[in-house]
Amino acid sequence: QAFKEMDGKPGMIFSDAEPALTSREMQEWFSKERIAHTITLKHAPLAERMIGYIKTQIVRSMKPGDKWWRAVPEVVERYNKEHVSRSTKMTPMEASQEKNQQQVKTNLESIRKMDNNQPRLDAGDKVRVILKKKFEKGYAPNWSERIYSIRDRVEGNHAPVGDVVDKQTQYTIEDPTGTLPTYKKKYLRDELLLVRRG
Repeated sequence: QAFKEMDGKPGMIFSDAEPALTSREMQEWFSKERIAHTITLKHAPLAERMIGYIKTQIVRSMKPGDKWWRAVPEVVERYNKEHVSRSTKMTPMEASQEKNQQQVKTNLESIRKMDNNQPRLDAGDKVRVILKKKFEKGYAPNWSERIYSIRDRVEGNHAPVGDVVDKQTQYTIEDPTGTLPTYKKKYLRDELLLVRRG
């Protein structure tokens, strides 16, 4: 239903490790629909900021006895039409228009951090893997005690559908004992901590 409202299915979905999205059934459905699914074990800050804003607006719009879900359509519509993002400098409705795509890209690129001091990883390098946090809040990453080997470095543009381009380099990991999440096929660079060169 959401895809219909978006005027078509996306070529790619970037999400956290939400069980509803990492389940075998959903992964099979993504594959059948040829939707590339990139899973982060950290968080998706733009999405979380939007969700937090919408939750706040729902609470503010409610009167005693109201059901929160009844306020959702109006709040989301108002957000799409009126809320100007600090990142895109536009409302979601404006940013979705084809004529504004280049300006949205320019605005996002202008705030992108360019100082990536993480060393390059290659096949054979030994790494620790970030662990998904459960229940506790915090910004310090949890790294695995176990050390893994990089199997392969997958360069960008690996999305399997249409003209969708994912420029992020990702990594596949050797996991002979099966201790890593089965839904996680590739790891982003900031999810891996270099221990030693292979």
